Amino acid sequence: MRITPVIFFAMFVLPVQAHASSAGQDSRGSAIPASVNLELAVRGYIKPRCELRLDSNQIHAVLTDGNGSASVDLKVNCNQRLSVSMQSRNGGLMHEKHGIWDTSTGFTGFVPYQLTFDVKARGTSPIVVESKQIQAVPGGGSIGAIPYRADGKLSLNWKPEGNLFGGRYGDVIEIRVSGEGETGRP
Repeated sequence: MRITPVIFFAMFVLPVQAHASSAGQDSRGSAIPASVNLELAVRGYIKPRCELRLDSNQIHAVLTDGNGSASVDLKVNCNQRLSVSMQSRNGGLMHEKHGIWDTSTGFTGFVPYQLTFDVKARGTSPIVVESKQIQAVPGGGSIGAIPYRADGKLSLNWKPEGNLFGGRYGDVIEIRVSGEGETGRP
């Protein structure tokens, strides 16, 4: 997945002032400058870049009635502080036939999880969210640093709230990354 924001900013301004001093006069009596100083404004631009690549766009896990975890490696390349937003379609791992079975039997077809976005770069902090909290509204934040060509992991950790019905479980997690720009805010 590659998301590139479009943000413009000025890099720097270097003022140089113009002044002239006289070294003599020409045949008409006009002053001949001995030196001339000019004013030059220099501006630069570096296109902001923020890319995220996952080693796989799927995580395959064997669920049990106990705690579990799964992860996928990622690569991030940004030239600004990184902000991450994550949203869960189901709010957890949902059984393909969730809602049609009687859960009074002590079985469940829904497994909430904790999602961790962790980048291995100096000065970063992992972003940890609960799947139920990012279903209706995206969650996330800043990792606190610029992850230039950095590796990381996206991890899911879960603890079922009951015995699990047999079958397939799944969720779709949408991840957006962006640079925070000059202000430190996305």
